[in-house]
Amino acid sequence: MAPSVAVLIASMAAVLILGGVLVATAPSWRVPRALETGRSRLGSAVDSVVPHVGRGATAAGVALAGFALTLVIGWFLGKLAHALEPSVDVPVFEWFRTRQLPGSWTDAWNVLTKMGNRAQTQRIAVVGAVLLAVLWRRRGWWTPFLALPLGYLLEKFGQMLLAATVHRGHPPTTLGTYPSGGCARLVVVYGLVIFLVLRWKRVSRRGWVAGWTLLSLLTVLEGYSRTYLLKHWFTDVVGGVIYGGLILGLMVGAVCVLDRVAVDAPPTALDTPQPSAAAVP
Repeated sequence: MAPSVAVLIASMAAVLILGGVLVATAPSWRVPRALETGRSRLGSAVDSVVPHVGRGATAAGVALAGFALTLVIGWFLGKLAHALEPSVDVPVFEWFRTRQLPGSWTDAWNVLTKMGNRAQTQRIAVVGAVLLAVLWRRRGWWTPFLALPLGYLLEKFGQMLLAATVHRGHPPTTLGTYPSGGCARLVVVYGLVIFLVLRWKRVSRRGWVAGWTLLSLLTVLEGYSRTYLLKHWFTDVVGGVIYGGLILGLMVGAVCVLDRVAVDAPPTALDTPQPSAAAVP
């Protein structure tokens, strides 16, 4: 077996095995008290802000604060990636360059890598927003309708800003730079679709773990394709995955703020059982 193929198989196997173990053990997990307390306090803080500025403005504040923090973290990681170029990126680049397989293997990855391209992720964001808005019509159709396009736009402009400020250069084979847009777009767009579907279905903990395992598997495939095809330095790919994960996290937080009223609101008078006429004295 070719070494470049073995790397992919080992990476996929690691994700699938870990995901399988987590799915199997998910029902027995216990949330740490500190995490549960922190989540409760954060929810209370959000609820205390909503009456003053509105739920939409609160969600926008969460997204903007998260975006600012993401850019700061992304900038520091970009500088670290640039410093690691001679010791990490160049050896990895040369390893894959000398082990590429001409023919069907490389041709297949030239096609598969497009799942993170701008055109493909734009279509998924638009179609996903419309379809999920229909599914969420009784719960708040505007939540997915806003979340997917906004997540895509935040990733795009944040990536452009990081590329311009970090300015770490690119491999000799392409113009791909830090962070990898293909990896970041895939994590954000595909991750938001998975999250919105799972939140709409209100699945069990096992369902959530399975969904995130699927996203991890897609991320491995995209990261491998960008590295194998020499489109990015390896640290560009790692940086793109982390950056995309941070954007996904802030969008998940914003969605939870918008959707908190649908999930956690107390029952209304219409939801409370009324006494029958015979019971009235």
